[in-house]
Amino acid sequence: MVSVSAVAAVVLITGGAVAGQRLLPVSEPAVLSPASARTEFDVEPITHDDARTVQVGITRGEDHSLSAKIEGRLTRSACAAGEPIVSGGVVAQVDDKSVLALHTTLPLWEPLEMGATGEEVNGLRQELARMGADLLPEGPVNQAVVSVVASLLAGEDATPERLTEIPSDRILWIPERSVTVLKCSARVGQTLSANDPLGVVSGTLQSVQVRALPTDLAPGARQLSIGGVSVEVDEAGSVTSAEGLAALAATPEVAASRSDPDAKGGGEAPTVTGRLALSENVEAWAVPAGAVFEVRDTAGCVLGPDGALPVQIVGSRLGKTFVVPAEAGASFPGSVRTPEAGTASCWDDEAAE
Repeated sequence: MVSVSAVAAVVLITGGAVAGQRLLPVSEPAVLSPASARTEFDVEPITHDDARTVQVGITRGEDHSLSAKIEGRLTRSACAAGEPIVSGGVVAQVDDKSVLALHTTLPLWEPLEMGATGEEVNGLRQELARMGADLLPEGPVNQAVVSVVASLLAGEDATPERLTEIPSDRILWIPERSVTVLKCSARVGQTLSANDPLGVVSGTLQSVQVRALPTDLAPGARQLSIGGVSVEVDEAGSVTSAEGLAALAATPEVAASRSDPDAKGGGEAPTVTGRLALSENVEAWAVPAGAVFEVRDTAGCVLGPDGALPVQIVGSRLGKTFVVPAEAGASFPGSVRTPEAGTASCWDDEAAE
């Protein structure tokens, strides 16, 4: 039988061991030890378009009244406020004769007979060719030209009517390839006299200008994209070519920017959203943002194996900075290191002053 004193001794020994363990220093598990910060990073080559979402100001000329030269009863009209009228489409029927909307360099003031030549005829040929007709851009009125116009006047009808000339009274001139109707002036059933207005459409697109042009753009030619159409812009962010303006004017986004029939002139021009990007992507390198130091405007330094290298910052995303060598033709290191206190700058003394 175990004595009471022996049991007491065991309890005292055990208690002392436990107390001793509490007094010993506790070692930290290895998994909780702080990881050493990375100081060297591989450089990631990328292609970069420096795309930006921008607001684009739209400036138009005076609203334009569409006047029908044909006389008779208006039996059908495609006029609807806020809707587009597109070059090559039938917009009305007067005494069941179709009226065709066309955008040409000059309105057709008189009927064009077979063999007629001149700027009006060339403008007609060019617009028909743009719509897909197999016509030369210059030349006289011939059967091919007349047949194309007759087919367009027929619209969805299977059989075009026979024409011997271009009937100018059935051509409704529009100032752009696509115009937005602001209001309709004639009602179906109304009797029209020559030059009575069918409706009012928005004025000609005069300028397209990027507002608040970003100041940190990468150098290079740029394109502005609206509604899937891309055109060149100048250094100020303006579309200057007639072709570019015409292409943008035909987009639904630009056409809808002026569809309020009660809107008045003056005030701030309407805007649409566009995408501004480099015309040609540039090859750049992605480095951690912390690897770029001595930043001055859009220039900075990175630290490669051979020392500090001057770079041009062309963009950034998700903690990465996109850079190119500041010196044209200079090669880029395969890795960069984060700078430490006392790291030499890539700027020379003159640049630092």
